[in-house]
Amino acid sequence: MDFAAKRQAPRFTRCEAVRIKTPGGVEYATYEDISAVGLKLRSDRRLDLGSLLELEFDAPTSFRSDAPDLTQSIRCLARVIHCSRLKNLKSYTVGVQFIDSLHLKQKALIQRWIDSEEGPF
Repeated sequence: MDFAAKRQAPRFTRCEAVRIKTPGGVEYATYEDISAVGLKLRSDRRLDLGSLLELEFDAPTSFRSDAPDLTQSIRCLARVIHCSRLKNLKSYTVGVQFIDSLHLKQKALIQRWIDSEEGPF
C-alpha cells in the first residue's frame, strides 16, 4: 500500500512559520506539511512524546495573496506523537496531532489550503 494512502487526511506541503507558546515565552518552528488532523514541525529542540503544545500559525504565504480575506491565524492545542533527530542536522522532525480544539471554521480553512494546491491530476 502506498504511504500516502495510509494518511488520515490529505496534506498541504509548504514550509511556514509556527509559534509555540511555552511557559518561558514563544518559540518558533516551521511546519513542513499540514492536514485537518495535524502537522509536521521542524524544531531546533527535542519535544517530549505526549507533551501538549499551544500552537499559532497563519495561512500559508502563497494562499494569503490569493485569498486576502482569509489571512487569519489558527490557534490550537496539539499533542506530540513522534519526534526524531534529522541526520547531520541539529534539528528535529516532530509530528503533532491536533486535539479537538480545532473549530470547524479552522478545519475548513486548512481544507481550502489543501484544495488550493490540488491540480487537475
